[in-house]
Amino acid sequence: MDAGSGFEAVRDALLRHGGSWKDVASRYEALWRQHYGTSDATWERIAPVYSFGWYEANDARYPRRAPTPSQGAARKAIALKFTVASPPVGWPSG
Repeated sequence: MDAGSGFEAVRDALLRHGGSWKDVASRYEALWRQHYGTSDATWERIAPVYSFGWYEANDARYPRRAPTPSQGAARKAIALKFTVASPPVGWPSG
């Protein structure tokens, strides 16, 4: 999923028309299964985490902005702590 302007336009339109987690959950599940489907975790167990993140990321109270260097470092540390082979979709690499 590309986080470019096309993605943002679709997201904004979805939210304006009453879009919700239910409208996008299947896409997130497919991406999760593609990346982590062979792990010991199950989608049923991890879905609430993705749902929470989706609602927080799309909450109008929080303006969209680029992550700060410290946020990038925190994401990298989290990925390393949980021994994730690659960062979750949409997280900056490097």
